[in-house]
Amino acid sequence: SVSVTGADTVTIDGSLLASVGSITLISTADIALGSTVQINSPTAINVTAGNDLQISGSLGGQTAPLSLVLRADSGTISVNPDTGRLNSARSVLIDAQTAHLDGVLQTSGRTSDPDDYEVRVLADSLRLNGAFNINGSLEIRSAQTPEIYNFTAEATGETSRILVISDADLNIGRLTQNSQSKWISQSAALTAPRSVTLEAPAGDIVVNAGTALTATTDNALC
Repeated sequence: SVSVTGADTVTIDGSLLASVGSITLISTADIALGSTVQINSPTAINVTAGNDLQISGSLGGQTAPLSLVLRADSGTISVNPDTGRLNSARSVLIDAQTAHLDGVLQTSGRTSDPDDYEVRVLADSLRLNGAFNINGSLEIRSAQTPEIYNFTAEATGETSRILVISDADLNIGRLTQNSQSKWISQSAALTAPRSVTLEAPAGDIVVNAGTALTATTDNALC
């Protein structure tokens, strides 16, 4: 196992490799993982920042862990759109006050329980602009109205589902003005075999132009 614990900011630009056992990174302040970072473990990767967690490198890219857990207790988890890569062989938990997930997340396996959500994203404030390719089910929960645009999520496996819940309004995709003041669509695509479910019990739901919600199997729900 590999463990790195800091009372202040932890900055890593190198590689952390556990041939057996887990990798744990903990800071009471910030954690910054640079674009050259490679963190690999066959068992678990656990990263907890007291404040911000910045990910510009690859987690589980060479050896995907069975469990990937990322937490920012009072700050922001941000994944770089160009170089940030998150990989797991089974489950992912992302839990933060604010999450800006603009990179790529991929899982290759699933749990034995068909009702599990293998990937869970929990945040008060949430932006999704990247790509999720998941073997299993995806749960997204946001306390505030999430920003979900220029985003794709595909869940594979016969019983896989996608669930998106907002405690406020829920907008999928958006319309925005470009530099020429023309309105353009920044869409999203959510695809799962069993069901794609949107819930906003206390707010409005808007699925904007160009956005697609797709359930692919017989008797699927969308």
